Amino acid sequence: MKKVRFSITTIALAFFGTSALADDIFNKLRPAIDEGFDFTGVMIAQIGGWQEDPMVLQMYCVKDKGAKIIWIHPSTVQGQSFLDDGKTVHQYFPDINVVRVRPSFYSFWPSYSYLLGLVKKNYIVKDLGTETRLGRKVDVLSVTAKNSDLGERKVMIDQELPVVLEDVHKVGSRTVFRLKSFEFKELKASDIKLKLDLPIGVVTRNTWGPQKVTDIKIASGAIGFAPQIPSRLPYGFQIFSKQLVGMESDPFFVARIADGMLTCHVYQWKYKSGQAQSKLDIPAMLVDKKKDIAFSILGDIPPEAAMKVLKSFTVSQE
Repeated sequence: MKKVRFSITTIALAFFGTSALADDIFNKLRPAIDEGFDFTGVMIAQIGGWQEDPMVLQMYCVKDKGAKIIWIHPSTVQGQSFLDDGKTVHQYFPDINVVRVRPSFYSFWPSYSYLLGLVKKNYIVKDLGTETRLGRKVDVLSVTAKNSDLGERKVMIDQELPVVLEDVHKVGSRTVFRLKSFEFKELKASDIKLKLDLPIGVVTRNTWGPQKVTDIKIASGAIGFAPQIPSRLPYGFQIFSKQLVGMESDPFFVARIADGMLTCHVYQWKYKSGQAQSKLDIPAMLVDKKKDIAFSILGDIPPEAAMKVLKSFTVSQE
């Protein structure tokens, strides 16, 4: 069998060249790079990070229309739900009976071609063959960061539909992030109600942000300091969006960054000599006391790497 596989591979390389095989593996990986409303059905999955109690959620999706997600666990978020149509998100908080409306991340997310370019620059992708997951055939791929600080991911992607059924990100023996599907079922679009189930008396509130930053000087005036923008980020990360978030009366700055497989959000605000140690429950992780600026980062990134990224925002500016 080994000789047969070797012969087929040799013929493929001779006839198509290495680029055809490379394109094939990146086509298989695409659902892990370019997430979207690509199937019609329901999924129940567990999602957890290195420092979090894993969440369990149920997601209903209608292809090219949108998705509804309902949180099942933990109890602190149980009953929360949101509806995303690619332009706007309606998120319901049952503890305060409020729906918050904000722009969808998809409305400013980078393109697949942009992210694919970063993946090719920053990662090594290998095809590990096929397995069966939830009774479905899946392609198994390893995605290893060229910088060992960011570790390796093992991704299982359905062969029939562009759906990631499992995604495990590890650095050494430590798990940074894990998505594991417990149930996946295809449905008809007519069987899915893309609408939030809301009680009587619910209050709807439109959020002010995120607001795209097109002029750093205007952003500086709004937040009281010039946002720190590195000329270069570690690990091949690039900034794909600069925004103001929070409240119109008290905004702060966020730089959205990506390396192709990972997306992080780097926040900055006026520290006020320790009086503003957090913003909207986002704690300060690093403080430039000389400039009185607090920094924090959110994303599924190892803590040591996260601090290295944060520190890059305190060193150099454009």
